[in-house]
This record gives sequence, C-alpha cells and structure tokens, in this order.
Amino acid sequence: MKKLTSALILAGSISGAQASTLLTSVFTADNTFEAYVSSSATSISSPAILSGNDWGSTYSSVDNLTTTSVSYLILKVTNQGGPGAALGTFTLSNNDYLFGNGANTISTGGTGWSMYVDSLVNPASPIVAEGANGISPWGFHSGIDSSAQWVWYYNSINTNGAGAWGSDNSTVYLVTSITPAAVPVPGAIWFMGTGLLGFLGLKRKQA
Repeated sequence: MKKLTSALILAGSISGAQASTLLTSVFTADNTFEAYVSSSATSISSPAILSGNDWGSTYSSVDNLTTTSVSYLILKVTNQGGPGAALGTFTLSNNDYLFGNGANTISTGGTGWSMYVDSLVNPASPIVAEGANGISPWGFHSGIDSSAQWVWYYNSINTNGAGAWGSDNSTVYLVTSITPAAVPVPGAIWFMGTGLLGFLGLKRKQA
C-alpha cells in the first residue's frame, strides 16, 4: 500500500510540474516604448511589463514566465521626430525557455528578431543596425550588452551616407518568440502513472 501511495504521489507531481523562468529586460529607445509578453505575434494580449520615454535612460524589469505555450516578446517603439532607434538585451534565467535565436539571451541587432513598421500585421521590414551600444548621439547604456546594436527600419543617423539625420514619427514593433521546453502531455502522464501502478501490482502478485 505504501508503494501504491508513493506511485500516485509521483504521478501527481509529474502532472503538476511546470517550467518557469525569469525574464530580465534591459532596454531603451528613441523616443518612447512599451514591452509586452503576448500570446500572439500579431496582437498585444497583455499589459506592458516595461515602458519608458527617455533614450538617455536605461529601463529594466524582471518578470516570471510560466506559460506552457509559445509566447512573444513584443517591443513597441514610437519615434517623435529626429532619429529613431531601439537598444536592449533580454535574458532568461534558465534553459526551460528559449528566445527566437535558440538561446536564453538575445540582444537587438542579433538574429531571432522580426520587425514591423506601424502595425504587427504589416509585412516584415528589414532590420537596419545603426551602430553598437555607445554610438553617438545615444551613447553607452550600462546593463545592455556592448555588442547590442541600435536598430531601426532605416539608418536614421546616416540617411545619405554623410551623417545626415532622418526624421520620422513611425511606430516600430520588434518581435521574438519565447518557447518553453517540452513538457509531458496529459495522455503521456496518465500512461506513465498507470504503467507504474501496473508494474507495482505485478510485483505484489508475484510476491
């Protein structure tokens, strides 16, 4: 009976297991931004986890993720004239979840991102790197990886190849997926539990 109870507890603990991770976001943008973790890549389904309105400042947050399905980190950046840009580094605390680049750390300018101008349902736009963390006029932002790139949909600080600044009032969306590690499906959990109980029953009969 003790073995049977232990088996039931084991099966229950397996079914209740859930991956989780901490998402650390360190980000800034020219000019305003909001960051979201959404269940959809084409719409925003949750409140902002981070926001800011001063490209001279660096903003950060730590959020617990427990979803068992793919979610999306969406960075909504709105320019208010002059150059536009976004810069950030995002880290997951373990390998239970991975970003779109297949790693638990991702920075702007690297692989794993998609960019959309003015709407998440518009066709994807090329992502243009304007320079690494530290480039003028934005300077260096501590807490953000030194290899991270300021990005926009065009080079807004060198529009003519001679250093001329662009100006726009666009809203840009940067999106990367956050994929959880595989977890047992309920059917597989039930099969595991009943198989364990059957094995224990066979052992009792043989005894």
